[in-house]
Amino acid sequence: MEKREQAAGLRAERLAAIGRAVSEIAHDMKSPLIAIGGFVNQVSRKLPYGEPDKKKFSLVVRETSRLEFMVKEMLDSGRPIRLQKTMES
Repeated sequence: MEKREQAAGLRAERLAAIGRAVSEIAHDMKSPLIAIGGFVNQVSRKLPYGEPDKKKFSLVVRETSRLEFMVKEMLDSGRPIRLQKTMES
């Protein structure tokens, strides 16, 4: 029984370490992604309609937004869950 508890403890420690690493990586990725998306969006808005590069800029903005969402999900999954107690009638 003691070996099982020890193995479970080690597993929990490893998972916690992975969670911290993912959280740190996601946090470090957040600012550059926001900057890239914002700057590309600004440039894209200044391009005239029909400009061939406008489509490329739109793709970069869309994909950057997708990555920002993924980073947000990673950060949210690492946060503790907040429980709220409510009174039932």
